[in-house]
Amino acid sequence: MLATLSTFLSRNIGLKFTRCFPPSRLFRSPFDRITPTIARVVTVPLYIELVGLHDVIQCLRGWQDSHLHLFTIHGKEYVDHRTFDLPEAEDELLMTLAEA
Repeated sequence: MLATLSTFLSRNIGLKFTRCFPPSRLFRSPFDRITPTIARVVTVPLYIELVGLHDVIQCLRGWQDSHLHLFTIHGKEYVDHRTFDLPEAEDELLMTLAEA
């Protein structure tokens, strides 16, 4: 799984995995309505933009980017304004995980 994810991230959003990780966080993506809880867990760099985190989630879940999405972090909403008309939300293209 790590080799596949690493290849995807490298080709699609320019992230490279090395032995010396930059400052990072574990990102956990649990599946809803499943008992016991099942989740995909990946380490992502803190400098990743939220739009890049969206790509990571798509890869982890095997999704094809066919639905609108919205991040809510500490009560603040972030969207891709190119596809989602929500003026009160921040632009995910301009925000990194560390800043959010």
